[in-house]
Amino acid sequence: MLKLKYFGIILFGLFILNSSFALSETVKESQVGDSLSAELQEELDEYYQKLKDLNKQKKELFKELSDKAKQTIKDQIARRTQTRKHYKNKN
Repeated sequence: MLKLKYFGIILFGLFILNSSFALSETVKESQVGDSLSAELQEELDEYYQKLKDLNKQKKELFKELSDKAKQTIKDQIARRTQTRKHYKNKN
C-alpha cells in the first residue's frame, strides 16, 4: 500500500510539472505572439509611412509635370504668335 501511495504522489507531481510546463509554453507562445504582433505592427507602420512618402512624391511629380506642360503650351503659343507676326510683316 505504501508503494501505491508513493506512486500516486509521484504521478500527481508529474501531472503538476506537466501542467506547469504546458502553462509556461502557452505563456511563451503568447509572448512570442505579442512580439510578432508588435513586429508586424511596426512593419505595417513602416509600409504606411513609405506609402505616404510615395504619395507625396507622386503629387510633387504630378505638379512638376503639370507645370512643365503649362510652360510647353505657353512656349508653343508664343512660337505660333511669333510665326504669325513674321508672316504678317512679310506680306
